Amino acid sequence: DGGAITVAGTAGVHPPDSNHYNHSNGPNPINIPSIAAIKPEDIHVLVVDDELMSRTVASTLLKRFKYTVTTAEDGAEAMELLKSAAPGTYHLVLTDVRMPQMDGIELLQYIRSEETLRAVPVVMMSSLDQGDVVCACEEGGAEEYLVKPVTQKEVANIWQHVLRKRGEATTVPQFRGEAPRAEQTNQAKNQHRKDREQDPQEQQRQQ
Repeated sequence: DGGAITVAGTAGVHPPDSNHYNHSNGPNPINIPSIAAIKPEDIHVLVVDDELMSRTVASTLLKRFKYTVTTAEDGAEAMELLKSAAPGTYHLVLTDVRMPQMDGIELLQYIRSEETLRAVPVVMMSSLDQGDVVCACEEGGAEEYLVKPVTQKEVANIWQHVLRKRGEATTVPQFRGEAPRAEQTNQAKNQHRKDREQDPQEQQRQQ
């Protein structure tokens, strides 16, 4: 997506894409325990990003919090992984927005259209903090929109979306320090909505 991402303390990390599974012999489903006992290590995340560095950084951060991680290089590969896996294999999808072949929004639309996948939480990430992009992701059914570089605090919270989807949590806890980033995204989204409301062509289309 063009966003430069760096992360400290990655010495000893396995080579990039060490968890890049071949979908023909993909991972087995992970059985999630009862909601009361659920932890990040019970969550299998599919990370989708066409940029190797971004993919590696996101995977590294997730693994620090004990998530199980599988990666895909674009939406088309992610779709094949989801199609070939048994229901319940992936508990959350973290995907970039801008990718070749099949972008993140198209992947989101596919997930929401499939009966066996539509309950899987989808979190979007991008270096673009543009209102129209944020709105498109929100309207498509994404749980959250993260602006790159993704932080450790955001990753630490990401498993809460699985709880929310299962109807056991009404709010996603937010670590201190994350509010400014979320506020910036909301401001961009709100500004885009105001621009659309003031656009004569948009008003004509709605009439």
